[in-house]
Amino acid sequence: MMLNEGRFSSSKGIHVTVSRLITIMMCVMVVGFLMSIALALIYSFEATTSTHCRVKNYLPSISAAIAEPPSSYVWRFVIVLCSGQRLFCVAFHYGLYASVNSPNVYYTLLCKACFTCELVENFALIGLTCVSSSENFPVHENMFIVFQVCSMIFMVLMCAVHKLAISSGIPPSKSEQSTLNRLYLHCGTNVSSFFIAIYFYFRHTTHCETGMYTIFALFEYIVVLSNIAFHFIVTFNFQERELVLGSRIHGK
Repeated sequence: MMLNEGRFSSSKGIHVTVSRLITIMMCVMVVGFLMSIALALIYSFEATTSTHCRVKNYLPSISAAIAEPPSSYVWRFVIVLCSGQRLFCVAFHYGLYASVNSPNVYYTLLCKACFTCELVENFALIGLTCVSSSENFPVHENMFIVFQVCSMIFMVLMCAVHKLAISSGIPPSKSEQSTLNRLYLHCGTNVSSFFIAIYFYFRHTTHCETGMYTIFALFEYIVVLSNIAFHFIVTFNFQERELVLGSRIHGK
């Protein structure tokens, strides 16, 4: 059964530019993340900064912050708002990069690996958000490990894919090279911050020094923010594209 073609315009639709979509999503995630940390400090300071060491700490870890209300409500709401767009971006990235005709024999395989890692990363993010550390710590911890591992692998692979893509055919433009440099920057920031955070976490758990957990939490924040920035840059690279919703399929 089809609708009367004369009743509903076939030329109208909702046009959303990729630049607007990704900018809104990034702002929602950054503001939501900072709000979650701030609310944890205001309403659940003792609960989110205390550890088995019983030494003074000044910042909560992300897992601790998003496990306590009202921070947990804010972060879950943010993920609900952004998960659809993030999953759309997974398919969007793959479709555009896979369409490049690269002479490199491993290019197609790298694109598929990028797609897989980014997809798993996003589902792991949903999982660790739905199951907080206070509800089921083993599940939350495993989801976080999967998220971070897939995130770092995705970043490294995406840097390689983008470099191969812009090296195919005509020489890369200044904009394409600038995008690659920013991808390198945020990938390096993310990976190095993660290992620095791990160092301070184990230093805290083994020596129970004052302030070590706070430094761990600070670098953990940098890991999350650099992750958001990296995904923003990958998608914003295609800012001239637009998403069209509600228009009639051509020829139907």
